[in-house]
Parts: sequence; C-alpha cells; structure tokens
Amino acid sequence: MTQILFCLEIISFTALILSSIFLSVAYIPHEQKIPNVKRSKNLIQLASVLLGVSGVILMEQPYRLRDIVFYVQIMAHIESALLILGMILLLTKNFPTRKFVFTQTVGIAFCIIILYIYYYAYQGDIDSVLYYLLGSIFPIQFLYYFFTYKSLFETWRNRKHQYGKYGNTIKLLWLLLNIMAIFVIAMLYFPSEILFAFLICVYILAFVGFMILFYRLLIILNITDFEQKQQIEQKSKEKINTQKNMEAALEEWIQEKGYIERNITIITLAKQLGTNRTYLSNYINEHYEENFNTWINQLRIKEAQILLEENNAPLHAIAEQVGFSDLPHFSRTFKFITGQSPSNWKKQAGKI
Repeated sequence: MTQILFCLEIISFTALILSSIFLSVAYIPHEQKIPNVKRSKNLIQLASVLLGVSGVILMEQPYRLRDIVFYVQIMAHIESALLILGMILLLTKNFPTRKFVFTQTVGIAFCIIILYIYYYAYQGDIDSVLYYLLGSIFPIQFLYYFFTYKSLFETWRNRKHQYGKYGNTIKLLWLLLNIMAIFVIAMLYFPSEILFAFLICVYILAFVGFMILFYRLLIILNITDFEQKQQIEQKSKEKINTQKNMEAALEEWIQEKGYIERNITIITLAKQLGTNRTYLSNYINEHYEENFNTWINQLRIKEAQILLEENNAPLHAIAEQVGFSDLPHFSRTFKFITGQSPSNWKKQAGKI
C-alpha cells in the first residue's frame, strides 16, 4: 500500500506542478490592467505547488496513518484558505482582504500548534474523542468559507449584468472546492490508507479541473471587465466631446445674441443646439451656477446696460429690444440684478 500511495503522490505532484506552470505561462488578455487578477492567480499557484510538494515529502519518510491524518488536517486548513481567498479576490473589490488574511493566518497557526501538540507531544490516537473534536475544526472552517463565499457570490451576481456568460464556470469551481472538502472531511472521520489513496485521486482530478476552469474564468472576466472599462472610457470621452461642443455652441449663440428672442425657452434652445432639455439644464446649472431663466435674464440685463449707456432710446423700447415682453417686468428684473432701476442706471450713464 505504501508503494501505491507513493506512486499516487508522485502523479499528484507532477499534475499539480504542471498545472501551476500552465497557469503561470498561459496567456491572459489584459492581465496587468485588471485589479487582483495576478494576486488571485498567485494564490492558486501557491496552493497547487504547496500541496504537490508537501505530499511527496510526506511519502518519502517512514509514516504511520496518524502522520497522514495530521498532514491532511494541516493541508486542509491551509489549502482551503488559499483557494477561497483566490476566488474572493476575483469576485470582489471592497472585501476586507487584510483583515481576512490576518484572522485566518492566526486561526490556522493556532490550529496547527494544537494539532501538533496532540499528535506528537501528547501522542494522541486517531480513534479518541479528542481526535474527533479536533477533526471538527476543519468542517467548521469549511462552513464559514462556504457561507462567506455564498454571500459574496450573490452580491457579485446581482451587480454583474453579464452574469450568464461565466456564472456557470464559477458554480463549477465552487462545486469542485466542495467535493474536495467533502472527501477531506470523510478522510478525517474515517481515516484509512485506502480512503487516503482515493482522496489523492479525487484531488488530482478535481484540482486539475479547477485549474482549467480557473484559467477560463480569468480569460472571460478579464475580457469582460476590460471591455466594460473601455466602454466607460469611451462614454467619458464622448461626454467630454459633447461638453466641448455644447460650450462652443452656447458661446456662438451668446455672441449672436440669441437670448434677446422674446419667447426663448430651454426647450426651444435645446432644439436649436441639437441636444435635450435635461442635458442643457444640467450644463447651465453646472457651468453658470444659475438656472435657465436667471441665466437668460442676466444676459438680457447686461445687453440692456450696454444699450442704456449707448443711446437715448425709451426704456420700453430697450426692454423689447432685449427680449422682455413689457416694461414692468424689465424694470423689476433690472433692479433685482443690478440693485437699481433702469432709469437710475441711464441717469448715471448721462443719457437723461
């Protein structure tokens, strides 16, 4: 049985190392432009190499079944943390990664110390009550990861519009992780060399499949996210160009004194400029810090001030000339903006 396990570990080592190399050299479009992709990929590669190397090292030494169980427990804690963190980094941007890494590192280190004390200092058996109590630590950790991932996945799915394109791939990845965890739990509760051999076979198939699906997910996510960023940048450029065109069109309209048209409204001006009412209103509010009517009246009053200084035309004529329908309205608006009546302004200009 020892030779069989050693051969399986060699196969596992080869498959896992080759999978890690494949993920390292395989082309991923726009890899450097998408956040967390490289970190996520490095974590998955680390999990693969660590699992493969540690298995071969274990089988090179004389071992007992208790040593295998200790190895499975330790690697189960470390591998599950690396894999879940790698997936979390792909699906979230605001996840408290540092806090997660710190708490899991402390927790896993504590578990390793306790397990080491039990197996090698206390010389604990694998058929005692205390063994099963220690073995329950991993299922608890797994359940925590399960519900954490489930919650984040639901949040991610609700936020993504193109979920259907790669949602099934993520589900398959999560299914493979669950399968590996279930067989680990089975090994911990029913320890045997036969089950360990079966666990190695399952891990080889599941981990290689996980690597392939993970690579596919990286490609799809990167292309999709890159395209979305490109679309956002394109819309931003179009918005800037639209604003520039709007600014030029309004400047030309002001120079041509379009504001003196008596019945001008924001709707008619929007049609003249080839835009919509909402965009024009927002633009005027943002750039002139006034609403449309106040902005138009200010332009008209400035024009009226010039006319009052330049000629002796009656006030009602000037009011009509700058777009007001009647003299009282013109006078009220003039005084509101300038602080004095049109006649006083004209008097100060020396025209009365």
